[in-house]
Amino acid sequence: MRALAPLTLPAFNADLLSAVPLTLTCLTLLADTLPFAFVDQFLVARPQIVHLALPNFVGVPPGAGEVPSAAALHLTALYASPGLAAASEPGHPVERVTLRVGSTLYKWFEPF
Repeated sequence: MRALAPLTLPAFNADLLSAVPLTLTCLTLLADTLPFAFVDQFLVARPQIVHLALPNFVGVPPGAGEVPSAAALHLTALYASPGLAAASEPGHPVERVTLRVGSTLYKWFEPF
């Protein structure tokens, strides 16, 4: 486990993740909600994580300005809901963003 680089977990587990080595660079959490401590404490304390995937996240995303710039500056790849991606600090060097869209625009254009 000393050379662990990618990790996928079904949920955020602070105790387990605190034992992860500094070699972790890619984290995927399959949980649909996350504690705010994940963004403002966990990501800030682990700048080596450059790829973050939250494919099932449907919880309330942080509001504008609630994502600390230190949490967003080191990410180069983000796979998340549009609300969570939009809450990230503008101007950080994300090279690739994948957005999960839960509904389409054309549902609003249904005939009467």
